[in-house]
Amino acid sequence: MKRLVMMIAVGCLALPAVGAARANDVDQQILGVWQLQCTTPDGAQRKPVVVVGRQYAQYMAWYVVKGELKPFKDVRLQGDRLVGSIVPPERPDITVTCEAWLKSPDQCTGTATYRARDGGDTGSWKFDGRRLALSEFDEAMKWKLTFVTPENEQYDATVTVVGKDNRFYAWYSDGDHELPARSLTIQADRVEMQLSGESPEGRHVDVRFRGTVTGDTVQGNAEYRLREDTGSFPFKARRDS
Repeated sequence: MKRLVMMIAVGCLALPAVGAARANDVDQQILGVWQLQCTTPDGAQRKPVVVVGRQYAQYMAWYVVKGELKPFKDVRLQGDRLVGSIVPPERPDITVTCEAWLKSPDQCTGTATYRARDGGDTGSWKFDGRRLALSEFDEAMKWKLTFVTPENEQYDATVTVVGKDNRFYAWYSDGDHELPARSLTIQADRVEMQLSGESPEGRHVDVRFRGTVTGDTVQGNAEYRLREDTGSFPFKARRDS
């Protein structure tokens, strides 16, 4: 993942007109981390961070607050715009619906509309945003991750790891999934990464990778929970860049 920092406002993602574009073409334009800039109706100037990812054909978005990912609901395409709603943790009395589109490959714009959950107060504000680049971080690296699940399904994934201010973050990509890791911890030669996603049948799954770093390789075991099912499988990773 590119950047997760403590932010205190709500934002959303930008999406280009898709037409007949393939999913991978669209992915290259919207996936990753965006930092927005706006002035909310209370007069506060804010710079929220939002992450956009994908599971199979469904796009997803998360609002970053205090280093944690808060998911948007009902994320969907409407023409050339990406729309999603969220109840911001700092304002649980309102629902914010965001609508955004691209101005250029690395810049977006849009509108955020809020409505009080009791059906009362409403309002909106405009925002602009930019995509965060890997060059803005203290360090960045890519790892090739391979594993075979207990169902004998093989996965070849790329994990992008970045560091900023002595904190590390990860972005997991395997074709079906483009997701930020819930957490990444590195202590001496031990590393742990937590992911949450869905199976092709729509079942929630949590996976915790734990491994030991030796030079440019990591080996270890991953523990998973798929509803009532639990288990583990070995994995390997090799640094690619």
